[in-house]
Amino acid sequence: FSVADDSEYDVVVKLGDAVIEPIEGKYIVKLDNGVNNITVTVKDKSIFANSSTETFEVKYEAIPKISISGITDGTTVKTADQKMAVSVDIGEITSVKLGEKVLTAGTDGKYALALAEGENTIVIEAKNGETTGTLSIKVTLDTTAPEIVLSAKEETVASAEYTFTVKAEDAETIVVKVNGEAVTAGDNGYTVTLEEGENKITVTATDAAGNISSESVTVTYTPAGGNTDNSNQSE
Repeated sequence: FSVADDSEYDVVVKLGDAVIEPIEGKYIVKLDNGVNNITVTVKDKSIFANSSTETFEVKYEAIPKISISGITDGTTVKTADQKMAVSVDIGEITSVKLGEKVLTAGTDGKYALALAEGENTIVIEAKNGETTGTLSIKVTLDTTAPEIVLSAKEETVASAEYTFTVKAEDAETIVVKVNGEAVTAGDNGYTVTLEEGENKITVTATDAAGNISSESVTVTYTPAGGNTDNSNQSE
């Protein structure tokens, strides 16, 4: 704001007890939530030093800042039953909804969530006087473990070199082990050297929610006439 002024007067502006200095002829103040007192004193530069003071009350209703704990916006979980705590810096919580369902806090002060499979929207509202603050978060429930497609199968092969592929589209991590030892994929899938006899191939896939699926097969390596130069590929 600005104050009408000329060189005949000294002007002092205060917000509470703090003196506010003008910036390019304007006074910029940072209001606190609630009632703020702004005092303007004008004094002439004559020997009489006549002065006049006006005090203004400015009420500021800050937008409530809502915080949550116990669950995170954008997360994926594998359990439908969740609990969430809600707090606000000023004002009070007026509404918590899961979809269209209105929720109430339990005796522990937390809100019980019964999530549906897929994406769930939670909307929280708070009021400070007539000023409303809103927080909307999304949480996805995924109870389905990743589907593993493993080309390796229960079989007996005549070559020590064995190639197979693994797919699990919804998985965040895929761990492949042969006889308990982790192996890594190459350009054409997994190529491993089998031990003579039974070889156990295990695949474990984990999705973003923590759902885990596992598949395993046993491939038996029996050299054919002592010739181990040929390779096997399972498609």
